[in-house]
Amino acid sequence: MSGIALVRKPGPRVADGLVTYLRRDPVDPGLALRQHDAYVAALDAAGWRPVYAA
Repeated sequence: MSGIALVRKPGPRVADGLVTYLRRDPVDPGLALRQHDAYVAALDAAGWRPVYAA
C-alpha cells in the first residue's frame, strides 16, 4: 500500500500535555522526537510519502 501520510513533529510543549484520567509519567521530549523520526522512517520504508503538516 502507498499514499500520502500527513505527519507532524512533536511540539516544543509535548511534555506539558494534560492527562487527567490516569497516572501521569514524565514525557521525554528527546525520546518523543526520536520515536517520531522512527515512525516517519517506517512510513517511508513501507512506501508511504510522509508530508509534514504545518
